[in-house]
Amino acid sequence: MAKRRNDHGDELPFVALMDTMTNVVGVLTIVLVMMGISIAHAVRKVLTDLVPATAAQVAQMQTSLEQTNAGKKSAETEIASLASYRADAGVAAELNLLEAEWKEKNIKLFDIPTLQKESTARAEELTKQQSALSALISERDSLKALLDKMPSEKPAPPKVVRIPNSRDVPKNAKLYYCFIRGKQAYLVDPITAHDMVMDEFDKEKRNFIHQRIKVPRALDRIIYDQSKVVNHFAKLNLTVRGQSIRVPENKFGTTLNYQIDFGAGKGDASLEDMNQPKGRFHEIAYKLSSYNGIALIFKVNPDGFETYLKAREIADINRIPCGWEVDGNTVFNGPLEFEVNRLAEPPPPGPPGPAAPPAPPPPKRRLD
Repeated sequence: MAKRRNDHGDELPFVALMDTMTNVVGVLTIVLVMMGISIAHAVRKVLTDLVPATAAQVAQMQTSLEQTNAGKKSAETEIASLASYRADAGVAAELNLLEAEWKEKNIKLFDIPTLQKESTARAEELTKQQSALSALISERDSLKALLDKMPSEKPAPPKVVRIPNSRDVPKNAKLYYCFIRGKQAYLVDPITAHDMVMDEFDKEKRNFIHQRIKVPRALDRIIYDQSKVVNHFAKLNLTVRGQSIRVPENKFGTTLNYQIDFGAGKGDASLEDMNQPKGRFHEIAYKLSSYNGIALIFKVNPDGFETYLKAREIADINRIPCGWEVDGNTVFNGPLEFEVNRLAEPPPPGPPGPAAPPAPPPPKRRLD
């Protein structure tokens, strides 16, 4: 008698196989989820603690990236090995359910391409900074080399001017002046210039009379026409030692000055000439020393002290009484001893203000 066939005996092995496969897929799925969560936490920590990368940090990040890529490839390999189970409707349903849960819980896996782009950008920025730093270092070294080659400038030695014990200028001394500007010396002869102007004035003064005022028991007071005097001397070509003599108008005044214009060009002697034993300034000083009762006043521009010291040395050798003053003018002014009319009345004074302190008297001219 044939045995009765068991209809359920053949189904047990297949059910057991399906249970086993489902368990394997579940375990792999959980492993994959845990790896994603771990990677997401790692990325969040990296981005939170991220600071400007150095070259060493970029290299370390690159190594970490390579390790992550290796893990990703391993996971992809394991997932690919489950492709044969994708045909099963139950596995596909569970995977779809798992994906729905990821989206519902907003779980973000580690974005490898984005991290690679950021790493590449930081590496490029670091390379640019290193190039800029190298250029700056090169420029610094170049400038330092140029500075090392430049000769050090030595300051000029100071000019020492000593003022010895001074003495008064003799009352009847005949004063000559020597203007010092830069490396040029200009000798001015006001005595001859004054005499030339007064001689010319005395010859023509009767034609210059503007007003005659009677003074009891004294000579008449004569006021001369300023315009006629000035115009007369403007037509002449008076010179002394090659220096022009002028008589400019004094619009608001009643006296006139004569001017000796020695200019600012080539003088009577230069510093180079003074350093020659038989230079022109030596001759001038020797000639002046032969005059009786003279004194020489040096008028020194601030840029001419070196020239003054040499000229003073020569004058001292020739025993010429000397003094010196600081003066930057290019003309010499001297008074004339006659009275002229005003060309215009001076403007009225402005409103009175606070009383100004009296000006100190000018220093008395002395010889040293």
